[in-house]
Amino acid sequence: MPSTAKNRRRYSPPTRARPLSTGATIRLEALRTIPLPIEHSHGLQVATLASHHRDPFDRLLVAQAQVEDVPILTADFVFDSEGITAIRG
Repeated sequence: MPSTAKNRRRYSPPTRARPLSTGATIRLEALRTIPLPIEHSHGLQVATLASHHRDPFDRLLVAQAQVEDVPILTADFVFDSEGITAIRG
């Protein structure tokens, strides 16, 4: 099918993320969480992961947990086969 103005998807710029609510911020502070920046080593680790994990964000979380040797706080069971500790909340 030739490209026409009718069947082209219209670009919409990404929306800005909303700030965390005060309640979420208080809970994160109470749990003594700290932000984990994305490092080159995390990106390199992503390339070593099995291909059965297709969600790019999940792959990055797994790579960070492996490189930093930290658990993931999640309700998702998809991480169970990755050899990392998942804390169910």
